Amino acid sequence: MSTNQSVVATLVSFLLVVLSQPMAAQLSVSPSVASYSDAAGVIGLTMQTRLGVTPDQSVVLIGAPRDGLFVLSPALSSARRIGRKGSGPGEYRNIEGFGWLADTLWVSDNGTRRLTFVDRFGRGNVRTQIFTGIVTASSFTTQPMAITPDGTFICGTLPRSRNSDVMTASLEPLLRISSGTSRRPDTLLLMNVRNRTHEVRVRDAVLTGRQLASDATLWALSRNGLYAATVERSDEAAQRRQPPQLTVMHSDGRVIYQKYLQHSMQRATSADIDSLLARKVESFNNASRTHGIPRLTATEYGRSLFIPRYRIPVIDLVLGDDGTVLLRGNDWTGARVAYTWFDPNGTIRGNFAVPRAQLVRAVAGPYIWSLVEHPDGDVRLLKQAVD
Repeated sequence: MSTNQSVVATLVSFLLVVLSQPMAAQLSVSPSVASYSDAAGVIGLTMQTRLGVTPDQSVVLIGAPRDGLFVLSPALSSARRIGRKGSGPGEYRNIEGFGWLADTLWVSDNGTRRLTFVDRFGRGNVRTQIFTGIVTASSFTTQPMAITPDGTFICGTLPRSRNSDVMTASLEPLLRISSGTSRRPDTLLLMNVRNRTHEVRVRDAVLTGRQLASDATLWALSRNGLYAATVERSDEAAQRRQPPQLTVMHSDGRVIYQKYLQHSMQRATSADIDSLLARKVESFNNASRTHGIPRLTATEYGRSLFIPRYRIPVIDLVLGDDGTVLLRGNDWTGARVAYTWFDPNGTIRGNFAVPRAQLVRAVAGPYIWSLVEHPDGDVRLLKQAVD
């Protein structure tokens, strides 16, 4: 077979995979089941706030400035705080992540390099353990991003720089580290971040530079530690007319399913790039303002940002504790954006649309939880049903 014939055959096979998928049903989203307004600044909600939904549908959020968690009731009618600023038991300095093992809430803290476990979703006994991770000559592991039911830690890695001046990475693994005496890691995922640029400057323990990202790989870990999901969406794949690929796997490494996604490839225009820069620099400035990082202009941001040749067709990934996946579609234009709902077995349940200002952050059963920014600047948490 000639090279041209091989290329055509490959393209045809991709098209058959995509076109053979059934048309997705149109799902409806209820106006509201419950909502929480943080106008008083109790939690410090922003559009970047990380949250999770426990098995009893309480909502756990990292508060600002990351020195405590908040738990909202299933009706979002009341909030209680877990922990306070400090270095003692049940105290935090810079929370990195959280999740649950059965009804035990765990919290990882960068400031103390410690894990805290609180029974009864934050109402019971408190116990702690130091987590140093693995340090090599070239890299070190982050605090745990997930803990599996058998006690395995899933951690990211960061490269080490002798003078802590510039850190760059091309391939970034998520490692599994056993909780026993053996600390030898293995790789759960190898994320393709060839299009990511990191420029982080540290002087006298003060972060001043930039940390800019445009990943080729979207990824997520479930809060119960059971599932991982990725979407490969690199610009190189778009040039080859290859659809983005969704992979869902168990955290023990077994692949549950892989699917090519139905998205057309569209060239990015100058107006697209300007819109992308404006939105990304606003998000960056909002997320970094509490850390004393100088505000950036779009021009400054754009000097180190990967500029796509094609519109990125999938821009966000939400993963539920049962393996449900929600993919946020291309929202470069228009007042609304579509999400595609994948059931745990990979079947497409359907699509639903929400306003562009609404960002879905969690899914459990028939419900979604979203962060919504209102024109007055108030960021609210919204619970809705999807039928």
